[in-house]
Amino acid sequence: MVLFSFGSAGNIIVLYYFYFLTSSTFAAEADQASGPLLLTPLLEKGDAEQARQLSQVQGNIIAKPTLSYSAFITVDKEADYHMHFWYFPSPSEQEAPLMLWLNGGPTVSSMMGVFWLHGPFKPEKVGLYDFGKIIPRNETWVGPFSAVYVDIIGRGFSSSHDFQQSNRYKQEVYTKDLYNFVQQFLLLFPEFRTRGVYIAGQSYAGHFVPALAYALHKGISEGDLDMVLKGVILGGPLYYPQVQDAALFDYLYNLGAISLAEKKAAHERVEQLHLEAANSNNELNITFAEVYDRVLKPGYDSMMDNYVSERLRPFNLVQTMVNSVREHLHVGDVPFHIFGPSQYDHFGPDYFVSTHKEMAELMDNYNVLIYNGDQDLIVSSASVEAAVLATPWKFQDEYQKANRSIWGFPCIEGFYTRLDRFCRVIVHRSGHQVPNDQPKSSRVMVEHFLKYGCLTEPFQEHSTHCFWPVPDETSRGASTLHYMHIALKCIVLSFYFVVSAFVL
Repeated sequence: MVLFSFGSAGNIIVLYYFYFLTSSTFAAEADQASGPLLLTPLLEKGDAEQARQLSQVQGNIIAKPTLSYSAFITVDKEADYHMHFWYFPSPSEQEAPLMLWLNGGPTVSSMMGVFWLHGPFKPEKVGLYDFGKIIPRNETWVGPFSAVYVDIIGRGFSSSHDFQQSNRYKQEVYTKDLYNFVQQFLLLFPEFRTRGVYIAGQSYAGHFVPALAYALHKGISEGDLDMVLKGVILGGPLYYPQVQDAALFDYLYNLGAISLAEKKAAHERVEQLHLEAANSNNELNITFAEVYDRVLKPGYDSMMDNYVSERLRPFNLVQTMVNSVREHLHVGDVPFHIFGPSQYDHFGPDYFVSTHKEMAELMDNYNVLIYNGDQDLIVSSASVEAAVLATPWKFQDEYQKANRSIWGFPCIEGFYTRLDRFCRVIVHRSGHQVPNDQPKSSRVMVEHFLKYGCLTEPFQEHSTHCFWPVPDETSRGASTLHYMHIALKCIVLSFYFVVSAFVL
């Protein structure tokens, strides 16, 4: 989820600069050789093979060849709306399931997932705009999964000039678009009908992911859809704002960031806002910026993804990276928006549409992983836990009595609880962008989720290396000495336990 204070004017100006710099009309009628590659006409003719051949990305984005496919799928012919995707088959697991990834925002492009979170590429170095060159990501989630990164209409290459009139910011509409996308993607790559699909995302995708996964669940149950839905993966999700918003201020108060008086005032303000939304049947006439102003004031620097390292969100960097490779992606002259500022405010009413009932149904029937970073203030541990504790799934009573287990020894990588098919993980030393803050821990987390259903013994082979990334230019105040101190402490503890075991 992206939440802006008007005090962060420079960030907003830069984002709007990118938007207006690249705005143009979608050239849907363009020639396929030079314009955007639209696959739906081929799929409707039953020519999936040609669609696959045409969409295969040509040329090497990095030195090591990486098989991938990029194109558009039409989700609304009348409105001329086309969703862009970038698909990466697993290079190591022949039977790997598919992960469909959606970023949140609510209008952040899923290309953030490709270049910043867990895709096969990452920047050689991290500055405001300068990334050096694109290099392979060793801890990519493309391996355990085959992964398709999808942009809902209104962000990335899936942009639209008449977004407001299309109601693409309403849950029933964007869910229908995504459902349509899945149906066509399975025509393009039918092997995933049996291999299975995980629906995944982070932050505001707590709205998108449960809504889509539940729609797929219903489609499968009613015989409308031939596929295997494997489960759901959510990172730092906002899916039940009615209980999560108040929990944010409990967390800030416990950190000492706000006073008791400020916490009480915030609770009253949040309660009043949600009452107004409920009385309007979740059709409150409010912009997303106004939601921010009323929910999070007084808050914190919302562009900060990690309150310890003070790491900033690299929108400009990823925008630059995507534009540097766009010639390979069959997108023609369609503009790219890492963040859709003109669409952002329209999601105000959608903010109040909870997906906790859909989550309950999914948790009752599928493998579900919910994780977050313990240094995340945007959607904190307290906020996520408030949502989980209020979700009416069949093991709710048992979950409330369950304990946390420690993940990692001698270096703590996080904490987890497993109950039936539900896996709850808190990743240590990470903020809102967990896979970027702790790439190795995150990779282990999803590998264990796929193999065991959750983190489970044995995982000592992964937990003795202290997965701490080196700070970069987006880390304001991160201290190398701090990490050296922790590493030394970890070594001393390891020596202590080895000696103790020998003596005993």
